[in-house]
Amino acid sequence: MKWAFLLVIVAVIGYFVYDNYTVYMTAVGKSDENGCKDIYIQQFKDQCYSKIGYYRDNSTTCEKIQDADERHKCAGSIDGNATLCEMVVGVATREECYSNVVSKTGDLDLCLKMTESKTQTSCQLRAKARGQLGR
Repeated sequence: MKWAFLLVIVAVIGYFVYDNYTVYMTAVGKSDENGCKDIYIQQFKDQCYSKIGYYRDNSTTCEKIQDADERHKCAGSIDGNATLCEMVVGVATREECYSNVVSKTGDLDLCLKMTESKTQTSCQLRAKARGQLGR
């Protein structure tokens, strides 16, 4: 009896997550930020707004993101604004933001703010590629 109840709970949770993921994929696929409103799992909702912001190259979409780190990464990456990246608390998210800004601006100095040598090297390659492509 306990196992049956547990299986029902797992099935309900699985369906809930699957349903949210399906709504997420549909909204992102159509670049429809109104579709993001129908997502109940906040992390999926924030990612939905973030992806659509990137696709549209529109940082105003990022304002709808509740998670502060994700909101700053989204807007900083789209606008090429490293000051917004500096507001990100999570190290991995902040470095991803810097990397995105480097890809957009070619600012090699931002790579020095990275904490891991592999990440710095990757960042420097992005900056050099951006510099060569931007000429």
